[in-house]
Amino acid sequence: MVENTQLKRFEANIDVKKTVAIRPFSVTDGDTGNLLVLNVYDGQTSVDLSGCFVNMVFIHKRGISAQDSDDGSISVLGNSVTARLDPASFSPGLVECELQIYSGAANETLITSARFSFICRNAILNGDSIVSLTQFPVLTRLIGSVASAEEARLSAETARAAAEALRAAAETSRASAEAARSAAETSRAFAEADRSTAETARTAAEAFRASAETSRADAESARSSAETARVSAEALRASAETLRASAEVSRANAETLRAGAETARAAASSAAVSSANAAAASANAAAALIGEGMDGIVWKDTDESKRYLVKLRVVNGKPVMLYTEMEDNT
Repeated sequence: MVENTQLKRFEANIDVKKTVAIRPFSVTDGDTGNLLVLNVYDGQTSVDLSGCFVNMVFIHKRGISAQDSDDGSISVLGNSVTARLDPASFSPGLVECELQIYSGAANETLITSARFSFICRNAILNGDSIVSLTQFPVLTRLIGSVASAEEARLSAETARAAAEALRAAAETSRASAEAARSAAETSRAFAEADRSTAETARTAAEAFRASAETSRADAESARSSAETARVSAEALRASAETLRASAEVSRANAETLRAGAETARAAASSAAVSSANAAAASANAAAALIGEGMDGIVWKDTDESKRYLVKLRVVNGKPVMLYTEMEDNT
């Protein structure tokens, strides 16, 4: 079925400071299709209601009632407030109304408009007139239908309110979850930054470890080569030590031989000196035989097996031995 909703639309200009005359209008008690449009001014200047919370307050014979921009019955656009009047907002007689306008970051600032009024009249068909009508049975059924519809409306409203409460709770949960998600995302971003930094440090450490491992391998190779060279040097040293020990033995033996030769040389030198002394004595004796101023050669036997040949020269009247030679007489 195509929706065809019929509304009665009333429009008026009101002021936030002073009461202004508006075109009189009236509503019928019990009607649900009354649409009230109020244009709000401050003198000649329109009041911008964007972002404001608007509460419409009514005072009438049945008491005080209100509708606001949060319950869905009032909408705000520019300086206009549009309200779908709730039947509970008016009753037969004079109805006075004013707007409470809340503004600011937390809706902490309140201004209230000047009052305006309208008339509510009883419908011809109402609770006082039904009994006198000949159509009472039909009207009774209609009233029952209306009562059932109202009961259904109330049930639906209760369900709507419960659903709205659930929606609000779910929205709160969603907001909390979103806050938790945002916090978790922030933590994840920080953790990712820490992981990236740690990964960079790990990569650098791995490169340093690989370089150190290469250096260690090179050092180990150098150590191994040095150890081989040391072993070879040690073998050479041991061989040299063996040669040195052998040379030391040879030196000791040579020293022994030298000492023996030195002893023999000393003995031979002593014998030669003794022989020379003996020759000198023989020469002196020969000088007596050849006279002064003459060179001469004398053979003198000292024993049966040896003789000495002495060359003499007389110097300053004395014989001087130039040399001697010893020959074997045999």
